[in-house]
Amino acid sequence: MFETLDTLSLSFAREAFDATSGTVALWLNGFMIAYLIFFSIQLITKGQGSPYEVGSKLALFVVAGLFLNTGALWMEWIVFPARDSVTGVAVKIAALSGEVSASGFPELIDAVEKEVFVVLKIARIAINGAGIVGQFSASFGSLFLIIPFLFAWFLFVGFLLEAIFKFMAITAIGPFVVGALLFNATKGFARDSMRIFFSGITGILFMAVAMGFTIAVIKEYVGVLPNPPTYEEVERFFWSGDYFAMVLIGCLSVLFHIIARQMATSVAGVLDSQIASQALLGAGGFAAAKALSGAKAAGRKGGEGLRAGARAGADLARRKIGWGGPNP
Repeated sequence: MFETLDTLSLSFAREAFDATSGTVALWLNGFMIAYLIFFSIQLITKGQGSPYEVGSKLALFVVAGLFLNTGALWMEWIVFPARDSVTGVAVKIAALSGEVSASGFPELIDAVEKEVFVVLKIARIAINGAGIVGQFSASFGSLFLIIPFLFAWFLFVGFLLEAIFKFMAITAIGPFVVGALLFNATKGFARDSMRIFFSGITGILFMAVAMGFTIAVIKEYVGVLPNPPTYEEVERFFWSGDYFAMVLIGCLSVLFHIIARQMATSVAGVLDSQIASQALLGAGGFAAAKALSGAKAAGRKGGEGLRAGARAGADLARRKIGWGGPNP
């Protein structure tokens, strides 16, 4: 799925770039002609204007037109090298063992998934091997173990998808970014766009560091088990000191992923890119709030049922044995 998503994002970005580059190029040609006319009038009537300034401005127009008319330069010289180099470094950081044949987003996902899902394998062995009596303890212990690592994995994938979208979005509006660089009034738009692009790069690197730490923890505490482990070995591991240490550091890994995202946005200088992290955490908070609300509602319903039962029992006692207690 991630390979398809990555391929489609690049294809869509390239098509969007090609669809808008021609229009932006026409605009820039019009601005260049108007600039030359304005400079000529100023030079003839007032003797103002620097040939060096005009030459440098025209050179920028030519370079911008080259990028707009040949989208391959933008893709091959900037987008693809940035993506490949960053994901290659991220794979080396996150995948502390095993070999990865390429350096793209799908390979990064596969490398991390291979290591994190070892925890799920241990939990499955514990549940399948336990008897009827022990399945409750095994299920509870497995859930207690896998939740922090699955949440960290969820954050990692979510922020990686955010980076894919940033690369796609900035590439798609690339013609406008290139055109905005030529004018003082629109340079802020171009700078902000490049910050967003850079925040995608730094986000991948910092998240890879956080996930690399998570994988190192898994290897440290699960590496003592044989591969594949037996039920007896997993049973000895559960509720041991290594088990609780692994759960604790799994919770810390979730915190490190959140901090890593904040560090990436701080380095890139993009404040609004924390929306994804707030959405991911907000989803978990909403689920917890709904669960708590449901528990409170169930408690109220249960209390009302108990009171109704007590009243019915008292009425029955009065009718059958003539008990004269107070009517609740």
